[in-house]
Amino acid sequence: MSNYTLTINTSVAARQALTRKGYNLVFAKGVSSGGEVDYNAAWIVLTPSEMSGSMKISWDVDYYANYTTSQLKNRAAIQGTGNDLSMDAGGAYVVDVTGQLIVDQNVSPNPNPGKSSFAFHNDQGYSLEYVPILESLDNNNRRVPIWAASTGVTKKGLIAATPVEIVRVWAGKYEQGQAVLAEYATVGVEFDLTTTRTGNATFNDDLSDWTSLSSNAKVFEPDANLRLIPTQLSDALKNLSDAIDVTVLVTFTTALTIAAVTYLTHKLIDKFASNLKPSSIEVSEPSGYSLKVKFQKNTAMFLATVGLYVYEVAVDNALSKAKSDTKSGLAEESWKIDGKTLTNHY
Repeated sequence: MSNYTLTINTSVAARQALTRKGYNLVFAKGVSSGGEVDYNAAWIVLTPSEMSGSMKISWDVDYYANYTTSQLKNRAAIQGTGNDLSMDAGGAYVVDVTGQLIVDQNVSPNPNPGKSSFAFHNDQGYSLEYVPILESLDNNNRRVPIWAASTGVTKKGLIAATPVEIVRVWAGKYEQGQAVLAEYATVGVEFDLTTTRTGNATFNDDLSDWTSLSSNAKVFEPDANLRLIPTQLSDALKNLSDAIDVTVLVTFTTALTIAAVTYLTHKLIDKFASNLKPSSIEVSEPSGYSLKVKFQKNTAMFLATVGLYVYEVAVDNALSKAKSDTKSGLAEESWKIDGKTLTNHY
């Protein structure tokens, strides 16, 4: 086992921003499965109340495997339905006829596995496709999923999994052990721990950037992994037509003034990017607390490609820009994104 440590710095303002947005700090470990590296499991998750100004997050590397027969969905818990099995680098594994995950005795181990490389087969008559799950130890020395295959291992098929020593950190609405298949909520930081097993970064007060980066760290934009495989569309999307309205709901913590209502009604739309303009903005009367922002006639495929959080992020960013405008009446306001609704557009 090898010890790794990341130092993450956050201010009181940054932690308050996380709380207001309902975000947690999410760590994901990279795993390659024959293509691009995936970061598809919320491995370590810290709530704002669990965070401090300077946090040292340490862990050891020790891999285990399990499996499930269920297709994973975004933010669904990754839960193995089989047995945990300790992994050896270069090893080959299979689910036998009794449903046990075992070492595949019909396959010779890879003699040059590199750091860690595992192969999952389905060659012993197991009638169901199974989805491999890779686990490792978190900062509390618990076994937690770090990766799950996007498809099942078909009979006579093979899925390979190679963990890489790269960790990504960002803020989003995930809990530990959930599948990260659709979107990241904020700008993130990526640490390459291949040769240097430590790293550090500071999250800005408004969650818009990471600074004071160690030499093995770099910032990545949230759209770097805004993807959802069409076959993994949620039931909600499957049941809707190709003209879908997305409405983002916002609640302010202080009653809106006349100036704020006027600004939100007529000027907020100018704060959105040109490629993601809302079709309508509905604001409560003065002394009210609510805002509804509608994005009209989206296709199911578009939603599957960009993810749904992109709309929440767009609204939150627009409000932050509006707040910095001295004419907006929002200088003392804070808000919470209460979620979104999907409806057919008729």
